[in-house]
Amino acid sequence: MEQSTKKTKMISFRVSEEAYARIEQAALATGQNPNDWCRDLSLAESGRGDGLSRNERLIYEELARVRYLVGLGFGMLAGEELTAEAWERTKAAADQKGAQIADALLARRK
Repeated sequence: MEQSTKKTKMISFRVSEEAYARIEQAALATGQNPNDWCRDLSLAESGRGDGLSRNERLIYEELARVRYLVGLGFGMLAGEELTAEAWERTKAAADQKGAQIADALLARRK
């Protein structure tokens, strides 16, 4: 990642024995030590532009898909364009465009 960049800053924090055991287990599952695992996770999360954690982003994308589908569904009902085939196409499009839908909603909030 940042192999050639000189690292001059240090971050440290304390955790309970239980928390350390969870961190250690997660790190070992990826073949890393706890320090490297925490560093990689912190850098990955801090690089996201929307300020959401990975899990928060997944939840937000799912909610955005539901909002998209509800809005389109009611629009199709109102216009009497709702058929089983059209709804299946709409659901498939929402599944494929979940990240784009979430990005558009987040952009409107800024």
